[in-house]
Amino acid sequence: MGQKHNWRLIRQRYVQASPPLSLRQIAKEEGVAESSIFRHASRENWVKEREQYQCDIAARTRRLGVKKDADDRLDILDKAAKTCHALTAALLKIAQRVQQADFQEDIQRMEASKLLERLASLSTAFDKLARGTEMLRGNPDHRTAVTLAELVSQAPPETTDTC
Repeated sequence: MGQKHNWRLIRQRYVQASPPLSLRQIAKEEGVAESSIFRHASRENWVKEREQYQCDIAARTRRLGVKKDADDRLDILDKAAKTCHALTAALLKIAQRVQQADFQEDIQRMEASKLLERLASLSTAFDKLARGTEMLRGNPDHRTAVTLAELVSQAPPETTDTC
């Protein structure tokens, strides 16, 4: 009587091996007749199953890479937002001191209105950057009524892989 083989495990080994193993190699290592392993592989579509498994692994790997990249970018955006808020607060303090004439020497060199105009311009730029970071984080406010997720959902679909 012939030896019983665990075909589920043999199939799993063929499908999931990395690097891929040939049917002949597995037959030799498992002590299975080549004709028997080829028959099982053909009947149960092991080759197609292996291709699908490899496509699934590739897709998962891409998703993980995209998630890590997104997480890294969000960390950068968080730092940028904190910096923007700190700079905006500093600009407001400077503007208040200019209005109170605490910087007499600076005011003598530059008209106060021009300085305030430049500070306002900087403040607006920092505010836009801060709103952009909030939008990218998915936290819209009344000025940024759309989230990144909404923008992505409206984007045209990506081309599909061969998998």
